Amino acid sequence: MGVPPTGPNITEQTPVPARLKDSTDTDVDPMSKRQDHEIRDAIMDALERRPMNSSQLSKKIGTGQRTVMTHLDALEDLHVVRHITTRVRGEEKEVYELV
Repeated sequence: MGVPPTGPNITEQTPVPARLKDSTDTDVDPMSKRQDHEIRDAIMDALERRPMNSSQLSKKIGTGQRTVMTHLDALEDLHVVRHITTRVRGEEKEVYELV
């Protein structure tokens, strides 16, 4: 017989950190998920005031335009916002508005 091994019992498992699943069923860090919600809330708050394009939204909420576009796409998929074409000084512009 020998000396029993010391240290953690092999049958014990280290708890796995909590994870959330997103719509694509990939693991998402809860802090990242929270930040996503904050950005989407900021976009919706801005669009409550008036329709805006992605560049205006980016400046208004202080995040990159690519990030804004990603969240606008997700909000469109959820039927929360839609993009429309409008005329500004005779020029067509794509803007987003709340549904």
